[in-house]
Formats: sequence, C-alpha cells, structure tokens
Amino acid sequence: MNTLGNGIVIIGWGSLIWDSRDLNLRDGEWYKDGPRLPVEFARVSEDGRLTLVIVPNSGVPLQQTLWAYSACNTLEKAKKDLVKREGTYNCVSVINVNEGRAVASDSITKTIFDWCKEKDLDGAVWTNLKPKNQNNGESVMTPNEAISYLHGLEHDILDEARNYIKNAPKQIQTPIRKKVCIEFGWCNGKD
Repeated sequence: MNTLGNGIVIIGWGSLIWDSRDLNLRDGEWYKDGPRLPVEFARVSEDGRLTLVIVPNSGVPLQQTLWAYSACNTLEKAKKDLVKREGTYNCVSVINVNEGRAVASDSITKTIFDWCKEKDLDGAVWTNLKPKNQNNGESVMTPNEAISYLHGLEHDILDEARNYIKNAPKQIQTPIRKKVCIEFGWCNGKD
C-alpha cells in the first residue's frame, strides 16, 4: 500500500487555493514557498475562463507556487483525492521521493522532486493540465492575444474569467496577469 509519513503535499497555484472544496487538507493551510514553476494563464477552460497551468519549455517566467499537506496517508489516496477535486484522472501527477531521482524524468518533475527533498517531504501531487488556447492548440497565448481573447468574451463568461484571475494568489504574477491588470484592472489576488 506504500504508506508514507506525514510528508505528502499538494502543490497548487490556481483555484485549489481559494476553492479547495472537499480536498482533504491536513491543516487547511496553504504555504507560500512551493517550488518555482513556469505557470501562466495558458488554458482556455471548458467554460471559457483563462486558467493557470504549467507551461514547460516555453520561456514563461517561474512563479512561486503554494503547497498544503494532504490528510491522506498514501500517495495513491492523495492522487485520488486531487483527481476527485479536479474531476479528471489524466491530469494529476505524482512524485514519490522515496523512489529516487530516476522517476523524475522531466524538468518539472525534477524541480518538484528537488523541492520535496529540500523540504524533507515524502512526495507530492499536482494538477498537470496542458495549455490549451482558444483554437484548442497547445501553444501559449501572448499577453496581447490573451487580452484580445478576453475582450471577445460575453458578460457571464467574462465575469467567470475575471473572478478566476482576480482570485489567483497574489504571488502568481505572470506576464498575462500583469497585462490583464493594466487593461482591465483585475489586480486583487488572494493572500
């Protein structure tokens, strides 16, 4: 069953932080010193919002992510818990530090592995959705393309997009968010 110590964490940067729903967090606290990852508003979600995803090998500036202790005592249970919150199985990644660096096959996983080792954690789970632009491609929109996309949204969808961008953690300051802040004034962010 691969039971680990109390060091299983969930890494987040978007809606998990302000809308954990029934995610089983050990103490309900999101810590602000997660691994630095290339995160951007690079996914057009099913409802039209621009959402934050990891965009490796894209030149996107690294962002300080957040993390929380999972209340689950195995990585398998922590993954199932995050899958339930996200509503899809194929988008959740896992790293087991006890299996060694050999399982860290890409730069994102290596970064998370090294961060877990530094924090003396047993493992981590995170959402690993791919970028998806307005044409269903995986290329990341430029800030100007994102502004054009947002200007084209109708009121209800635009309201959802605004809420997502405004509610994202303050420390996530991506090029698209900075441009949106100037253009629309959506600058709040959650602590």
